Amino acid sequence: MFMKKMLISSLLLLSFFSLSAQKEVFFTTIDKDSVSISSMQGIFIGPAAFHSGFGVSFDVGYFNEKRMTNSTSLILGGNIYLGKYIKSILYSGYSNSNSFSRPIHEYGFGMGLTAFAEPRWYFTFKNRYEKGRNVKLNTGCFLGLPLELNTNTLFADSTKLKLNLFLSPIIGYRFAFSNHFFMETSAGLGISLFHLPEIQLNSYFRIKAAYTFK
Repeated sequence: MFMKKMLISSLLLLSFFSLSAQKEVFFTTIDKDSVSISSMQGIFIGPAAFHSGFGVSFDVGYFNEKRMTNSTSLILGGNIYLGKYIKSILYSGYSNSNSFSRPIHEYGFGMGLTAFAEPRWYFTFKNRYEKGRNVKLNTGCFLGLPLELNTNTLFADSTKLKLNLFLSPIIGYRFAFSNHFFMETSAGLGISLFHLPEIQLNSYFRIKAAYTFK
């Protein structure tokens, strides 16, 4: 009986070490240079706080991310943004001889359009892969340089179509919950290219929830 137990235990140990050895061979034979991010396309929604000075808005859009190298990609897309705009400004004049009253702003709500192109570098992707961490849908930290062409708020009272080209270096983080769904946040500080040589700095902050068709 004792010998039977020893034999069974020995077979189990041999099986364990055999499987361990196979796994080790599998991982050591992976070419590290072949570790690469993925291409994908999908839709996204989420708040944004920039749009070239238009304030906080809510975006609904489409993106197509194409892999360029093992850790870089180019994202092209467009979206509709919904937000408020300054409808009118009322200057009430001097409140007394020593001070001037603040102007009164009347706000309206409307929508605008954005087209964008963003080169992106997932600089932690390879390290995350080698450590066995989540890399679904290019999960990890990234640096980007989005170039965005925005309209002003459309269909607003007495306003004409205006365009603005906005460039901003950003840093962000993406996390995938499944093979089709991820969230990411990014922040930075950019400039309006249509107002050069005058420099107009605008903050950039965005949160996205995205669904991919991959």
